[in-house]
Amino acid sequence: MVNIFPDLLAFSLLAPFIIRLFIGFYFITWGWSAMRQNDIEQQGGKRLKQGLGFIGFASGLFVLAGAFTQVAVLVLLGLLVYLLKTSRNRLSYILLFGMALSLLLSGAGIFAFDLPL
Repeated sequence: MVNIFPDLLAFSLLAPFIIRLFIGFYFITWGWSAMRQNDIEQQGGKRLKQGLGFIGFASGLFVLAGAFTQVAVLVLLGLLVYLLKTSRNRLSYILLFGMALSLLLSGAGIFAFDLPL
């Protein structure tokens, strides 16, 4: 089928970049808030939440910067699977899972340190 806007295909490397920005900012803010929470009574639950928050924060930084993007996205996919099993807010995590999977398969896009070989 003929593409209606063929000139927009010149910006195809920009789409993974936009996805990378949104996933990176989301997990940086989620991880920061998870590390800063003090309302959990059980010490073990607090440590687990802070550890997952640190993993999300660090992976979000790597995804946002475009360094080791596919490795960081794999870590985030594992985190999302855990969050899907334990959280009530499943719709947003399903959407983030789809975005992360798309980023894993398409690469980092433009303005990244990862270069396709």
